[in-house]
Amino acid sequence: MGWVGNFSSLFFLFFVVSCVEPVIRRTQDSGPVEAADYDKADLRKKLWVVPFDASFAWNQDQGAQPKIMKTFHDTLKNEVGKKSGPFMLATPFGQGIDDFQISSTESDSELKRIALASGADGYLKGNIVNVDVLRTQLPDGLVKVNEFRIELRVNFELYDAFSGRLMYRGEAEEKHVEQRSDLLRVEIKYPELERRLKTMSETLAKRVLANILPSSSRLGWTGRILSVENARVYLNAGDKTGLRIGDILKVVEPHKQIQDFESGRFVGRVPGRIKGTLKVIQFFGDDGAIAVLQSGAGFSSGDIVQLY
Repeated sequence: MGWVGNFSSLFFLFFVVSCVEPVIRRTQDSGPVEAADYDKADLRKKLWVVPFDASFAWNQDQGAQPKIMKTFHDTLKNEVGKKSGPFMLATPFGQGIDDFQISSTESDSELKRIALASGADGYLKGNIVNVDVLRTQLPDGLVKVNEFRIELRVNFELYDAFSGRLMYRGEAEEKHVEQRSDLLRVEIKYPELERRLKTMSETLAKRVLANILPSSSRLGWTGRILSVENARVYLNAGDKTGLRIGDILKVVEPHKQIQDFESGRFVGRVPGRIKGTLKVIQFFGDDGAIAVLQSGAGFSSGDIVQLY
């Protein structure tokens, strides 16, 4: 009869396993990530996405620290650069600065300087403040079940590059919840955790952009004169930016930075004087425009153009 008892024990174990789903997955719905509507007639603004800082403390018992910074940053840049959105991606590469050589921990005055020099209308910075994997054992039952909650949270700020004004400040988070049977002794470990956080960081980046879109129309727009040849003025913005044939633009000298010569302290920027106006007559290249003189004189490369 011994084999009968053993068979009964094996049958009972098989019955328990078959009645309990070993891995039960569900992702917590944190709300829509679709972008809010915006004024399609508005000019597209150049936005610099500053690499976010990471201030979270990682529990090494969970494995190697996940490399979510690059995934999050790349997704933000890709979303900003989409042709259907109100933004165009501004990059400071021309100044010898590459991604992650400068981060959101830099002073706002320095970030503003880099943004202006790269032709950006605004810049987005932030901080990944929390990456947590929380394990909770659910109340006793026939089979022990552990609940794993993964949380990812960021703070972010949108600034106007010319005025230095804070346009939007917010917080976004993404959560994922799983229940796993203790019968199988399964844990969420690296590299599974790395894959899960990668997907979450991509969703979170889209949510950040969706939050700042309503503020995009309040960012100021500026273009620049590339060169002046006789009666023609070549601009660094065109059809992709949203300019139209016949648009009138005012030409303004670049802002001047004023310092206290005794202390060396930066006091502020003074808007340049208005030199005159231009009329857009033609587009060229990837996103350029040709304009002709309407009024004024003395235009030169580097001068700022704005909608009149």
